[in-house]
Amino acid sequence: MFRYTDANGRRYRVDNLASPNPRPNLTYEYKGYKPPEKGWAISREKMEHWDSEDRLHFPKSPDGRIQRKRYLDELIGEEVPSLWDDILAIGSRAKERLGYPTQKPEALLDRIIDASSNEGDVVLDAFCGCGTAIAVAQQLNRRWIGIDITHLVPSLY
Repeated sequence: MFRYTDANGRRYRVDNLASPNPRPNLTYEYKGYKPPEKGWAISREKMEHWDSEDRLHFPKSPDGRIQRKRYLDELIGEEVPSLWDDILAIGSRAKERLGYPTQKPEALLDRIIDASSNEGDVVLDAFCGCGTAIAVAQQLNRRWIGIDITHLVPSLY
């Protein structure tokens, strides 16, 4: 949405300055640009103030509409939580369930591996268990090393 860049390299998007309701007191021409049908959403003083702060986007065509600049770096945004409650536990009948007591959901390991590595990187799982981490690493095009000491792993000696 922030497809424009100003002279200082700040990214912004444009926003409508037209009033949603008829505003005869806010119907004025500004720098040769005609007002929207129902008038502007702001006063001439506010328009001049935003113009002095480079907060207006002027269209190339005089038939276009002046729009407000909304800068990306001024948005508060939403803090990314440390609690990932959108990934559900593995259900008792889930297809991915292998019966290993500490098995983690593939979606959780996918998020961790994807966020902390790039394709071609090596993922080390020093406690393989049922191998979910290395299976997900393989799916994400990571190289992997898995370590386990269970008696179920055949010896390579």
